[in-house]
Amino acid sequence: MSYHGLLDWRLGLALLQVFNDSSYSCGLNGDFGGPELEGWRHFAGDLRDAFCATFPCTPVDFGSLPGFRVGNLQVIVAHPLWDSSKPFGELAAAIATVGSDSLSNLRFLDTFNMQRRMSWTYQALRG
Repeated sequence: MSYHGLLDWRLGLALLQVFNDSSYSCGLNGDFGGPELEGWRHFAGDLRDAFCATFPCTPVDFGSLPGFRVGNLQVIVAHPLWDSSKPFGELAAAIATVGSDSLSNLRFLDTFNMQRRMSWTYQALRG
């Protein structure tokens, strides 16, 4: 029971998809139709809105992905299984909407941590 808040059946199912299919892109190809990703964009947008209602930030969209600005940082909300160091598809398209002069101030927050550790996540942006 103490770990119940950490369990996420959708994330678990997505991880099983990764193990089962090496070409699985977890929505980066624009396909959010599987049960593990259904409604993820809406969920990510809702998390972003809650985050911005709690902390001083301005909601913005980066292409099809939600994000926000806080101070001089631009933050893209990402899926926990996406690798921001090797972006492609939806994530690469979102990054392309950020001006090249702002890339050094670009950060990524994943929905898993935003939902479960909101204050810690905000503090991590400042660190």
